[in-house]
Amino acid sequence: MEEKIREILEQYPFEVLRLYRGRGAYLCETGQGLKMIREYQGSPSRLVLEGMVKTELISKGFVYIDMFEANKDGEYMTVDAEGKTYVVTRWFEGRECGTKDWEDMQAAAGCLASLHSCMGRTTWDQQLISAVQGENLFSEMEKRKRELNRIRNYILKKKQKNDFDRRYMEVYPQAERQADKALQQMDEAGYEKLYQKAIQARTFCHGDYTQHNILMSKKYTAIVRFDRMRLDLQVSDLYLFLRKMMEKNRWNKELGKSILDAYDRIRPMKKAEMRCLLAMLTFPEKIWKTGNRYMNTRKSWLSFRNMEKLEKAAGQEKERLRFLDFLEKYCQKFV
Repeated sequence: MEEKIREILEQYPFEVLRLYRGRGAYLCETGQGLKMIREYQGSPSRLVLEGMVKTELISKGFVYIDMFEANKDGEYMTVDAEGKTYVVTRWFEGRECGTKDWEDMQAAAGCLASLHSCMGRTTWDQQLISAVQGENLFSEMEKRKRELNRIRNYILKKKQKNDFDRRYMEVYPQAERQADKALQQMDEAGYEKLYQKAIQARTFCHGDYTQHNILMSKKYTAIVRFDRMRLDLQVSDLYLFLRKMMEKNRWNKELGKSILDAYDRIRPMKKAEMRCLLAMLTFPEKIWKTGNRYMNTRKSWLSFRNMEKLEKAAGQEKERLRFLDFLEKYCQKFV
């Protein structure tokens, strides 16, 4: 495999000094800095669009991103003899954002706010960008609530219930109430109007803003892997990052406040955005996700992992509810 990667890299205008495995890719040290090479499974049009977004970000001064490198033919995509497509990007020395390091998380939130400020309205061709329109989250929440109910109904019909079934039925009533409340909050916040406005204004978000795609060093914070970039409410990025950090820190409200404050200082949020964020966090994501995974796996054996995740979500519920109460009050300062 390494020999094949070296053959592909020969098509690029830089000398490879060292090549080694990275997470799902190869990293190479070159005379022009660190690069990453990986297989690309998206469409050519999406690659063009991602390149346009990144070029615009760099032109606005947001330079620490994994911009594509062109090969000797001036193309971002390079195809090997087997028809597989590869891309090469800039890469950065650094570690992933620490999920226990408050300074890291605050810096990542501020970096996200700066990214969003640079990923605002675009004037590119609608046909080119329509393929990356994000799903309507209100509709997605309705679908997920139906799936919560479907899992409940499946378990009710079972004659012999396992430990997961019994635990799910214990947490289901509260999860159902939270799903209903989240939908109501989304509606009251005017989500549909905000979503349509974001689509019409062609506002992008990163799409996968987690600790794995945030590289920290003493000199910079780099954001990488825009594979899930889409047109959507930018607060959806903040939701994903905040939820991940809260889950890893037992919903510590002081940490949550520091992350929100770090974001808001750079990109001030409106009350409607904050209300949508509250609704997103109110929805019982972990309960839904674990139950959905259970439904889509073999029932002839009980997955310890599913049971562990369900217990962990249930075990953090008191802290999560306290954080949601705090966030309800935090929203009141916005106009």
